[in-house]
Parts: sequence; structure tokens; C-alpha cells
Amino acid sequence: MRRRYRSHKHNNSDFCVWKDQNPDENEVFIHKLLCKYLIAIVGRINITDSNFLEIFITLLGEQVLKLAEDFEEVLRPDMQLLFQEEMREAGDDLEGIADIFAKGISSSSPAGKRKFLKMVKNVLAVREEQLSSTKTSQLEENIKVLSGLLGLSQPEIRLLSFLVVTTFSTEAETYFIMHLRCHQFSRRNILAAILGLTRGQVEGLFQGRLAQLELFDHDRHIFDLSENYRKIFESPDAKCVPGSFFKKAESSPITLDAYPIEKQELEYLEKIMKNNHESPNHILFYGPPGTGKTSFARRLASETTAISYEILHTEENCSKKRRVGISACSNMLKNNDNAVIIVDEADNVLNTVNSWFDHGEVQDKGWLNSLMEEDGPTFLWIVNRISGIEPSVLRRFAFSIQFKEFGVRERISVINSVLDKQGGNGRLSKEQIKKLAADHRVNAGPIDTAVNKAMEIGASDKDAFYKAVSISLGAHECLLDRGTKSMLAPSMEKTYDISGLNIDGDFSLLMRQLQTWAKEASRERSRFGLRLMFYGPPGTGKSESAKYIANLLELELHLRTASDIISPYIGETEQNIRKVFENAIREEAILVFDEADTFLFPRGKAQRSWEISFTNEFLTQMERFSGILICTTNRFSDMDEASVRRFTHKLHFGYLKPEANLIFYKRILSPLCSGKVTQQLGKQIQGIQNLAPGDFASVKSRYGFLPKTQVRHQELTNALKEESSIKMAHAGKTIIGFNKRQ
Repeated sequence: MRRRYRSHKHNNSDFCVWKDQNPDENEVFIHKLLCKYLIAIVGRINITDSNFLEIFITLLGEQVLKLAEDFEEVLRPDMQLLFQEEMREAGDDLEGIADIFAKGISSSSPAGKRKFLKMVKNVLAVREEQLSSTKTSQLEENIKVLSGLLGLSQPEIRLLSFLVVTTFSTEAETYFIMHLRCHQFSRRNILAAILGLTRGQVEGLFQGRLAQLELFDHDRHIFDLSENYRKIFESPDAKCVPGSFFKKAESSPITLDAYPIEKQELEYLEKIMKNNHESPNHILFYGPPGTGKTSFARRLASETTAISYEILHTEENCSKKRRVGISACSNMLKNNDNAVIIVDEADNVLNTVNSWFDHGEVQDKGWLNSLMEEDGPTFLWIVNRISGIEPSVLRRFAFSIQFKEFGVRERISVINSVLDKQGGNGRLSKEQIKKLAADHRVNAGPIDTAVNKAMEIGASDKDAFYKAVSISLGAHECLLDRGTKSMLAPSMEKTYDISGLNIDGDFSLLMRQLQTWAKEASRERSRFGLRLMFYGPPGTGKSESAKYIANLLELELHLRTASDIISPYIGETEQNIRKVFENAIREEAILVFDEADTFLFPRGKAQRSWEISFTNEFLTQMERFSGILICTTNRFSDMDEASVRRFTHKLHFGYLKPEANLIFYKRILSPLCSGKVTQQLGKQIQGIQNLAPGDFASVKSRYGFLPKTQVRHQELTNALKEESSIKMAHAGKTIIGFNKRQ
């Protein structure tokens, strides 16, 4: 007699053998695939295995009651009653029900076992058909979107689907991975049956693109989606999947000609960006952080191509996820030659040599080389350094540009470009722009932000606007230096002028040569350098003249002293000398050594080996230097003779002549008083001996903070006489004439 199984009462609650009578679409999708997978392997496994029976019964839902009724008919009569009683007692205990079925199957005849096997296939097929009628799940949509983005083949899609099932279903992971171990090499014939593939195809998947993209985590005990992909499939909206990897590229307000790039290089770059290419087009931008690489790439892409995307990067965005983003975006744009993909902060993708030590990751060079050999969209790769990039990768770049720290000239260009873009033309004078560029060693991004904020707060007149921009840039410099204010060389005095200086040499000829040198392209300049020696008494204008030259040529000024370089450790001074020269070359800066006699010590008088070695190192670097080098000294006679011969120009700065005394007085000190300089006072000033521009600056520092009404010309004149008297006394000379105090 056929027995009907029903839900039964237990402790006044309804219990059924299935747990969730209203599963969501994702659960239905997983159960549907599980049915398919079990049908594929049911003839290859032991169906009396309680692990199989447990997941099988879980999938059946209400149909387990129908299966129990049909199964009774294949049991021996003596087993039927026992089967009925045990099923009633099992209630909703899935493990208990699985054990009951296992016991019944084991006691059945071979024919009975064959009938049960047929029942299993039929009921799973019916269940799969029932589940297929539901609407598409979110997991299914995400698989479809990701497969489309990556251009996955059917075998790859099948493996991806299997990984989704085992990742988001505990029952599936327990049975297929932990129990069957179908991912292990010796058991992959089972995985092949599950996926409907050959064993060779499965082995190819474990070595292929999904493995290169690190889509799955795999070892003896684990086989599931890696964490980054798991997060993608947890997304509630398939439309958000692409946004996990890339986004539309932004533009930049800074024009291309504002960047420190040679004109011919820029023209060539624009050509290879605009023309349709028949071969891979990978371009590398490299250089220190903050040198404008990203903003340049965005501007270049917006001006030369129809569409551009950026691969996302965050603090936790490891290289494996970025590789997926690159592959997805590349596949999406593979038929669009007029598209660009920007890969910013690409060090963790391209720097494969030291990737484990630098990023704690192992990079797949094979994937990278394969990507760079494929034709498709143009790639703009951006890195801070190239030392860790394999030569085999470097050879695959169609073009590369090194970005250097912005110099004064580049900052002036950027400020003008930003002002023009943001409608701020006329807000700053040329002199204010020049001073901002000289005082703040920042790059494009902070300048753009500073100008934007000054516009937002409504700074009206030029002085207020200048102050707002200067404050912002100064704060940014301090931030980058971890709270330490900039230690740049002090700016040149606004009133400084070389007229009046007592220079023994043709300074005007030198300036013409320097201006010609500065106008040449950096590639032409690199063939030769200019080495200048400024010598003479202290305060005669040597260092200020170096600043004057840098300001006129709109070049960065690197002012170095002995304390910046000399080290007590053996060999470190020589290393510091080399670094100083290298930095000046990299930033195209004028390099100034104050009190250069410290470095160019006469080797014939040396008493220690290191005195000779660092002089030798200085001379070696000096010979190789292709920029402008200025050395200043008060002790010209103590300089190494061989080094003096190496300077292309040697200019002596002497004490001011009488008429120059009055020029500097009117320029520097006269504005501190309210009265005029009388003729008699002028004669006194002209008569003071051995004055230097530094003396006027010293007196200004003593009286500059006082109101004009409290300062008299005679008082300032007497102060100058004191400065002169101190020098004369120090030199052992007699004070005569107008130098006597009035």
C-alpha cells in the first residue's frame, strides 16, 4: 500500500524537511546549478554517501516526500515499515533523513539501487526545471556582466559560475570542495564532469587567464572566489560591477604646454595618440610623485581621443583587482582605436622585480607581457619609478616621458594656465606670479587648488588674491614636509638690482650668454654647462647676484652650504656631493655653493685623505654637470688651483664705489625715513669706505621695524659708518676721513 508522507507536528510547531519555503532569487539560482552539477556526477559517485544524500535532499524541498513514497516500493517488505517509522521520527533533521535513505539503499537489491539512481536523476531534472522558471537573480546578472567585461569563453564562464556557487553556498562548498575535493589534481575528472568539459579543458582553466587574473584562491583545501571578486558579486546592482574597476577619466584645467616637456616630444606624442595604430600603443609617464603625470595624462587624453577611462586605485586596491580592471576595460574598448585607458599609480602592476618586497604581492609577468602585445586601445601607464620594471616590459613601450620637479618657469606657466581656465586673468600681476613661482616649490595640483580656493573666497584685489594663493601653497608645502616649513633659500629682495655693484668683469656679457643658454632646449643645453666663480669680501652681492640670475632666467635655485653636505661618516660626504649635482640636473636648477672654498680645499695642503677625496669628487661632478653652477667664496686665495681653472667665468665682487654707496642708500635705507637725503648727507654717505650691499641690509634689519617718524637719515648714516669701522678695525687699517663718526 502506497503511504502518503505529510508535514507533521512536533512540539506544537510545523516542521518540514526543507528549511526555506520562500528562497530569494540568488538561492534559487544556486540550487538550480546544484541540481545540474549533481545530475552530471550522479553516475560517478557513491549515491549511498550521506554527504551526497544530504545536499540532494536539501535541494528537493517538498519533493522529498514524493521520493520517499516512490522509494518504499523498491525496498524489501520487511524494510518498508522500518523506513516509514524512521522517517516519521526524523522530522526535519536532514542529516537523519540522509542516513535513513543511505540505510535503505544499502539494503536494497542491485535492481533496487538502479531504480533509485534513476529516481534521483529524474527528480533532480524536475527540480531543475522548476527552478529555471524563476526570474534572473542578481548573482546571475553579475556573472553575465563580469563575463562580458572580461570577454570570457564558455568554459571560463562555467568555472566562474561554479566558483560563485561554492563561494556563496555552504552546502556546495562542503560537498564539492571539502568532501569530493574535485579541485585537486587527482580529482579533476569529477570537476570536468560537473562543468561539462574535458579534463584537458579544465587543466587549461587552472593555468589560463582566470588564474592570471587571480580570480580564484586555490590550494589543497580551498577553491573559491578571491576576496575582491567576492565583493563584486555581493553588489546589489549589476550596473555597479564596471564601477568596481574603472571610471570615465576626468579632464585637467592645465594646458599641455604648461608642463616641462620638450616641444618636439609633445608633438610626437600627440601624433601617436591621434593616429589610428595597427600595433600595441603603450606609453609610460614616470617621475617623482606630484610632478603632474596624472593631470598631464588626463589632459592629453581629453584633447587627443574620443573616450578615456581610468583604472581605479585605492589603498586596498591590490594589483590582482587592478589587473582585472585593466583586462575588463581593455576588452570593453578592444575595437576602439580612438580610446585611452589611464593606469595611474601603476607601480604595483608594472614593477615586477621587487613586487614582493615593495607590495607583498607576486606579479604575473606573463599576463603583463601578453596584454602589452595585444592590439587595442592606447594605454597611458603612470609610475613613480622604473627601477623595478623588467627590461622585457620596458621594451614594449611605444614611447615614454620622464617628468621632473617643476621649476620656476614651469610654475609660472601653470599659474597662468590655471588663472586662464578659471577666469582669473588679471587677478595677479606678473611680478606676483613670478614671486609665487619662486617662493613655493609645488606642482600643478596644489596650484590649481590654491587658485580655485582664492576664487571661491572672493579675494577681490590683487594683493588679497596673492595672499590667499600664497597662504594655501605655503600650507601645502608644510604638509608635504610633514609639518616642517620650507627651508628654501630666502627670496631676493624686491629692491635688489645689480646696478651699483662693483664687479670686476663683464657681467652684462655673462648675462647675455646665460639668457641664450636658458632659451636653448634642455637637450641642447645638456651638451655643456656654465661654471661661474663669484669671489670677493663678504656682503658684496655674490649670493644675491646668483638669486638675481635665477630670477631673471626663471629657473629653480638650489643653494647649498657645507652643513648640507659634509658628513662625519666615511664616504658619505662624497655621496652627498653627487646627490646635490644629480638633483640639480633632474630639476634643471641653478646650483649655488656658498663658501665653496670648503669643498675646493687645496689638495697640496691636505693633511687627511678625506680632504682630498671630497675635493676630487666635487671636481668630477663639476666637470660632468651640464647646468649652471655658481660657486661663491670670500677666500679666493685658499681655493684649489686646479679647480679655479675649471670655471668658465670668474668675477670679482668688490666693495662699493662712492657713487654706488648713495645708490644703495636710496634704494634700501632711504624708504625707512620720512625726510629727504640732503646734499651734505649724500657726501657723507659717498665718503664711507669699504661698504658692501650686505652692510645696508644689516642696517635695515636694525631699523626696518620702527615707524618712519622715529628714524633719521643721520642715524642710518652713522650705523653705516659703524659697519665700515668694524671691518676696518678687523682688517687692522686706520680710519680716516669721512669714516670718523660725525
